[in-house]
Amino acid sequence: MLIGVLIGLTNIGRRSLYPLVLMLYGIPQAILLPLFVLVFGLGPASKIAFGFSHGIFPVIVNTIAGMRNVSPLLIGGAAAMGATRAQQVRYVIFPHMVTTVFAGLRLAMTLTLLGVVLAEIFVSQGGIGFFTLIVFRDLQAGCADGSCADACAAWQLRSTSWCGWSRRAFPRWKD
Repeated sequence: MLIGVLIGLTNIGRRSLYPLVLMLYGIPQAILLPLFVLVFGLGPASKIAFGFSHGIFPVIVNTIAGMRNVSPLLIGGAAAMGATRAQQVRYVIFPHMVTTVFAGLRLAMTLTLLGVVLAEIFVSQGGIGFFTLIVFRDLQAGCADGSCADACAAWQLRSTSWCGWSRRAFPRWKD
């Protein structure tokens, strides 16, 4: 989120670095898996890094989008009242971008799980992705559907409870 705030604060950051972020986000992550395995090895570090690479971009993109959606009149009004740039970010920009950032975080949680499971399917010797691959290889599709459904339901429950907490934590910042 900090990267998105730093890029979104200035016009030069949005014009120069935002297209670079979008370009990197557009690269299919699956083709980068061998690179992660080469750098981090076959252990859990490669799976964690691969999952992180899936989840970081939605947070950055939604943070920048949330900062761009703030009305320039609000920022100009705060500046006219003598607010510093830090006060503008804290009291004007941040409250108006909270919902967009939480949407990006929720998307990032799902994509991170997808990245970790994808990495486990291809380069793991254990874990849910590996066992799903074994079950499908042995043509036990019913068992695989059940285990995948259980994992996805648990993840969705966690994601929903976290987003419910965020709505209760920031009630005055709803749009």
